Amino acid sequence: MTHPGGGFYSSLDADSKGFAFVAMPDQAEADKAISMFNAYSLAGNALKVNVAKPKVG
Repeated sequence: MTHPGGGFYSSLDADSKGFAFVAMPDQAEADKAISMFNAYSLAGNALKVNVAKPKVG
């Protein structure tokens, strides 16, 4: 289940799964967001921001 903010939640208890997908208008904006927010500390947790890769298998 997705949340309007883009996060993924359990359908059983509505707890966040801790990840989200974000669409960017172009590669330059995506690169800027990655460099700004990767390893950014939020509420004591380091964010991991990268490009989504296709699921293998």
